[in-house]
Amino acid sequence: MEPATGKNTYGTGSFVLVNAGFVTPRPPPGLLVTAACTVGEERAYALEASIFVTGAAVQWLRDGLQIIERAEETEQLARALDDNGGCTSCRR
Repeated sequence: MEPATGKNTYGTGSFVLVNAGFVTPRPPPGLLVTAACTVGEERAYALEASIFVTGAAVQWLRDGLQIIERAEETEQLARALDDNGGCTSCRR
């Protein structure tokens, strides 16, 4: 287990967890500390960022507002913005 490795899950919400190691970290504003796993007698912790309505918001754009026909269209809309208001995405 390497500190700073992480994972992201998408569904109704989006959740990013980053391994913080075996010492309980002090979370920056907006992040949560969660127990990640136990290795032997030691517990590893993760920092977590959560957006609880990601998938539901895309579904609302599609089914409620009918702004899009398919969820995939949200990427093209996001990339078409001149200013993202500070929101960023990272790709490796």
